[in-house]
Amino acid sequence: MPEQTQITVTDVSGLVNQVVFLQLHAGVLGNSRKIGGDIWNTPETDKALLHASKTLLESKELDAIRKADMRMRQWLYNSNGPALPCDFDAFMVPNGSIVSVKNKLEEYKRERAALVDEFLTVYVDRCKMAREKLGPLYNPHDYPAVGQVKAKFYFDYSIFAFGVSEGLKAISEELYQQEVGKLQTTLQNAASEITTAMRQTVYDLLVNLQDKLTPDETTGESKRLHKAAIENVKKFLETFSLKNVTNDTELAGVVEQVRELLAGTDAKSLRASDTFRDKMRDSLTGITSKLSTMVEVKAGRKFLFDE
Repeated sequence: MPEQTQITVTDVSGLVNQVVFLQLHAGVLGNSRKIGGDIWNTPETDKALLHASKTLLESKELDAIRKADMRMRQWLYNSNGPALPCDFDAFMVPNGSIVSVKNKLEEYKRERAALVDEFLTVYVDRCKMAREKLGPLYNPHDYPAVGQVKAKFYFDYSIFAFGVSEGLKAISEELYQQEVGKLQTTLQNAASEITTAMRQTVYDLLVNLQDKLTPDETTGESKRLHKAAIENVKKFLETFSLKNVTNDTELAGVVEQVRELLAGTDAKSLRASDTFRDKMRDSLTGITSKLSTMVEVKAGRKFLFDE
């Protein structure tokens, strides 16, 4: 696939009215400390090369909280999640998805609180275990009281719009226009990034499915076709209209073509007929060939993908 320049989107007049921004605020108990003291008192060693830390607690309950936070962020940025693929300090979410996102976050706040309570019930026991395992490296000051530990955990979120305050105009027209210009540039960059990443995502999903329908080069046998290979494509197609906030009509045409191609098709029907697999693969080859002229080769993906 040829490498291309970043796609440029100049008309971003509707973007600011189609998205909101979401910031997550999460706190968790730190579980490591730098090792100091006599262990470093070896004159033959350059201290600048030493970087050692100790794990304070071995706790599956604490690990569960960290993993749950990671899954929540991955859900937002999954290829079939609600957030758009854009490098902001906050998640960019289409207006049509924000209510369902808010409901999901409220549900997660309750789930996370239960996980925190579960950890707090075993915290004292985990501290005792740490004292036994760390031996001379154990420091009681590394282990706050339960009430202080509980305060370390929090989870909340902020939803806000992106724009220039009209109040600034009353203060300084010149400053206001400068900020409007900055906003326009920011939105153009965001729109170009979203458009490029959305095209790349469709391409990646279809190439993955196409590969699964291609016989093994060595054996000539059919590859194992998992349900997710086609379901991931279909789920993305279902949410495409919400995520197409840059009004990419060219990609919308390709998506509609793929939607018609996969209508009524599932992994079971593709596994049942080699002829059907070959026909589907050939059709996808034509579509991915067209997409390859629409996307940019990138070092990494903007979306996460379910396997």
